[in-house]
Amino acid sequence: IDRDRNGVVYHRWAESPEGKTDRYYVALNFSQSDQFVSFAVPNSASWKDLISEAVVSPAGGRISANLGSNWGAIY
Repeated sequence: IDRDRNGVVYHRWAESPEGKTDRYYVALNFSQSDQFVSFAVPNSASWKDLISEAVVSPAGGRISANLGSNWGAIY
């Protein structure tokens, strides 16, 4: 939670029936201006934003993204 910039990033996970761990990262921007976010992920594989369908590749173990005003992303 970043109270100064009105942003939140959180992580959810669950084990699939196949025994694989499914991970989701939710980044939300509650401010009136665009915000840059960066957060750690466990692998360097590409991640897809389930809202915009954009694909990002982590750099240095982190996803970095610009979130529009009052918008978010789900990876």
